[in-house]
Amino acid sequence: MMMRNAALVLLALIASWGTSLAVEPASTPSVDASSPVTGEVLMITADFLVVKESTGKGVQLLFDKNTKLDSTVKIGDRIEAQVSGDGHAKSIRVVKEPTGKQ
Repeated sequence: MMMRNAALVLLALIASWGTSLAVEPASTPSVDASSPVTGEVLMITADFLVVKESTGKGVQLLFDKNTKLDSTVKIGDRIEAQVSGDGHAKSIRVVKEPTGKQ
């Protein structure tokens, strides 16, 4: 039983390690209000989410009760966020993938 648990922990570590190789470390964006952040949601916490942009860069977006959400955001969703210069999301909306793209 102990060997099985160790194997599961090792498998989880390997899986998470492989995922982290594909994305640069998350950073808080320094953008102007006219530049939306668009990408796939990789992680969600109570205070922020991490989005993988098309460049492969992970961007940390802070949010709070003042952030406008058009729907529930889930890991794997593609989103577009209007962000202030200090990395706070003013609004987040889920965007649909173009038809035919997988």
